[in-house]
Amino acid sequence: MFNSCQVHHMFRIWRKVKRFADQLPGELQGFSDLYPAKNCMETLVIAATSLEIGPFLDRIGSLDNRPEVLITGVGLTASTCALTRYLATHRPECIIQAGIAGSFDPAITPGEVLLVGRDRIADQGVFENGEWKDTMDMGFTPANESPYTDGWLVNPWGFPNPGGLRLADAISVNQVSTNPQLISEFRRKYNPSLESMEGAALHFVAISEKIPFVQVRAVSNYVGERDKSRWDIKNAVIALNKVLPELLSQQQSVRP
Repeated sequence: MFNSCQVHHMFRIWRKVKRFADQLPGELQGFSDLYPAKNCMETLVIAATSLEIGPFLDRIGSLDNRPEVLITGVGLTASTCALTRYLATHRPECIIQAGIAGSFDPAITPGEVLLVGRDRIADQGVFENGEWKDTMDMGFTPANESPYTDGWLVNPWGFPNPGGLRLADAISVNQVSTNPQLISEFRRKYNPSLESMEGAALHFVAISEKIPFVQVRAVSNYVGERDKSRWDIKNAVIALNKVLPELLSQQQSVRP
């Protein structure tokens, strides 16, 4: 059996060979026929769970330009895996990620919908001596090596903004933040407005693959609040699914 590094190395070699074969005269391009070209479409809509885009899924059959939909699963690992596997055989013109999020900002109330301009993986590091250090602080991840810009995964493409939604900075974590010290450190270091568990995965993959994207989030709760009775998932989902069709209809303005 091959390990993951060997498989990755062989795939890189295959891609180089295929690019060479694609440049050959028509009668010599038999190699390209061994593997079909990527299926191109206009838009891919992704979400961690079907719950978050349930109303949209209910009406998707009535849309004129029906998008592809991918439910990735919850968390950075599941989202990255699902999206990269999908992109191995498909090449969308735009990816829209829709989901709910927690708010760090008391001025951003549950039910509000925002667009995320930049995101980052916040909980990859170490908490010691009362201070949070991420892998960039530790020197393991270059802060300005692609796809990063000053430590952030910044959406470099213009995107539609129906209704003048607020633009937010977000962080992505592998756990729902409940530790007061850690939440305080996230505020101090990153000053984010939103927290999700998948956003940075979209930004990382889409920037790396040079595919325009939009991340849209509806606030369901305040970060640190574990009393589910004070969450408002229902109205967050309703608000999110009102905006999603508008984003989809305007996606033609999203260009590299």
